[in-house]
Amino acid sequence: MVEIKYSQGPYTITKKYEKELRNKAQQLAQFGSGKKAIWPVMISPYGLANSPYNHFFVNVLGSGIFIS
Repeated sequence: MVEIKYSQGPYTITKKYEKELRNKAQQLAQFGSGKKAIWPVMISPYGLANSPYNHFFVNVLGSGIFIS
């Protein structure tokens, strides 16, 4: 599961957004094969701001992947 967000600085995961992400992952698991794992990944140009909800993502891709 890949989430892509653009913001002017590090993106902040709020409690509400984390709940939405968990619901998306749950729906994917429900409709997919039961033997597959879901690996949540966030792509954001400036990465993530410190938040107690960042633990949801197994990988965060930030400024290192963008070439100017």
